[in-house]
Amino acid sequence: MAPPNGSKINTMSLSDRKSIFSILWSSVDEMGVRQLSFSSVRKNFPFGRTAIFNLWKRTLGKMRSHLITEIQNESAEDQPAEQIVTDAYLFSRPLSSFPESVFANNKTNCGAKRTFCRAMVREVGKDVALNRRSTYRGLAAELSKSLDMEISHQTVWKLLKKESVFRIHRSSLKPTLTEANKLARLTYAIEEIDDTTGNSGARTDTVKYRDQMDRVHVDEKWFFLCYNGRKYILVSDEEGPYRHVKHKSHITKVMFLCAQARPRHVAATNSHWDGKIGIWPVGEWIPAKRSSVNRPAGTLVWENHTVDNTKYREILLDNVLPAILAKWPAAELERPGFRIGIQQDGAKAHIHPQEEHWLYALDMCGVLGKIYLYTQPANSPDTNLNDLGFFAALQAQYRKEAPRNAGEIIAMVEQAYDDFPSYKINRIWLSYMQCLNEIIVSNGENDYKLGHMGKAQLERESKLPRTLEVHPAADEWLEDE
Repeated sequence: MAPPNGSKINTMSLSDRKSIFSILWSSVDEMGVRQLSFSSVRKNFPFGRTAIFNLWKRTLGKMRSHLITEIQNESAEDQPAEQIVTDAYLFSRPLSSFPESVFANNKTNCGAKRTFCRAMVREVGKDVALNRRSTYRGLAAELSKSLDMEISHQTVWKLLKKESVFRIHRSSLKPTLTEANKLARLTYAIEEIDDTTGNSGARTDTVKYRDQMDRVHVDEKWFFLCYNGRKYILVSDEEGPYRHVKHKSHITKVMFLCAQARPRHVAATNSHWDGKIGIWPVGEWIPAKRSSVNRPAGTLVWENHTVDNTKYREILLDNVLPAILAKWPAAELERPGFRIGIQQDGAKAHIHPQEEHWLYALDMCGVLGKIYLYTQPANSPDTNLNDLGFFAALQAQYRKEAPRNAGEIIAMVEQAYDDFPSYKINRIWLSYMQCLNEIIVSNGENDYKLGHMGKAQLERESKLPRTLEVHPAADEWLEDE
């Protein structure tokens, strides 16, 4: 049976060619190959009738040529070899008397010929301005100009998809850093080095980062009801979904504040803590003042709150601080000298670490000196666990759902937060330490790319480290201290 349209085309191997030809050879009679033989071969091999027929004809031609050459070299007869090698003479010879070369596929230069050098396309492609090669047609036009020949966008697609001459790259915007920003980022990374590791006194030989078991990273994020340009995978004959909103700026959204610590094994209770402090929507449910086509007056509707200095302090004191005291392992909280650092970014709405109301609240809770607030470097989302990967992973999980209103957004985000596995959170903390290394190597820059550490495999082999080693580039900074 012939392969269906769109399926992979099978290639005949030497063993396939010999097997097929042997079956056909055994079917030869005085009238030639019986017609039913081709159909029977197709049932046992994934090749079409034309391919089998061509194999039979070409192999017979090679056999005739082999016999003619053999007769010409060995026989002294006056009769031409072509007249001697008749069908009866050919089929009278045993199949084993022919060499394997008659069954081989001698096609060495088939298919469409290349009209341009791939190496030249690579070099010319690098010279094309980036803003002129964001589409297949745009790049094809520029290549056609540079090479002085017609190159279609289909050819560019083949060079990308099939020959890997090009590749797709998605570029994300990063904050512009001043020299002060770079210095602050570098200082931040150096301060995260564990000073109990190193080469002096009772220290160990390897310099490592702190294990971050005493940190909580806090940040805010908007979660939208839907977003423009969403990608779906559809069946070839399936219609795409019709999505509509009144205006893109009026898409329903809810802001959340998330506080996240590092997961760990709690030895005192022989249990595992996932490090999830909590995620809270910023707003409140209020009764609708008037009726609409969607609900009658008095129905509870969600109203987002603007996060200013007062609102942010309220969330920290009413949500984050009580959650830390309730969820943090008691044995660690009661340990002498143990302090919990809450890291926030430098948004204008955030409070100063030494703000009077904040310190007073800590004192009233009896944790003044036990819990402290500090601010991460400016323009540095890569130094916050939430911005680094947790929010993106959480959003990918949330987008699998289909919320229809603010209430469903809140429920689905909270469900995605609860379901997110703690071992993945631990991996993000290690990625955070990788970022600290890259900041040191690049002298505070943010134009680095994180390398693959193979965390999943290390985890399977029970070799995933608790903390990472500091890059040797930090040695000069440690010596200055």
